Amino acid sequence: MPEYGSAKEYFDHISQEVTPDQAKSLNGLFKFNIKDAGDWIFEFTESGDVGELSPADDVHPDCTITSSEKDWLDIVSGRTKPMSAFVTGKLKVQGATNKAMKLQQILGAQ
Repeated sequence: MPEYGSAKEYFDHISQEVTPDQAKSLNGLFKFNIKDAGDWIFEFTESGDVGELSPADDVHPDCTITSSEKDWLDIVSGRTKPMSAFVTGKLKVQGATNKAMKLQQILGAQ
């Protein structure tokens, strides 16, 4: 798994990290609220595309993921399993938990 120095670096590369099949599987709008780093909103489509939306856009995400930057980087680099982070409160989910479960499978597969 790649190592990232910041949440911004991870999200700058997310479209290269998520395969078209994974994007199809997610098929939804996700907001990532990474404390002390910022908010990112991505749409994963049935056609396999990944698009970034502006946090200023008036959108209603299917799922919002909240974490500290350190914990997020531990998750995306494979040092912490997504479910472990969720159970210990390091990762919070609002909205469609079924979407978050699909995201967990993708984060665990990197």
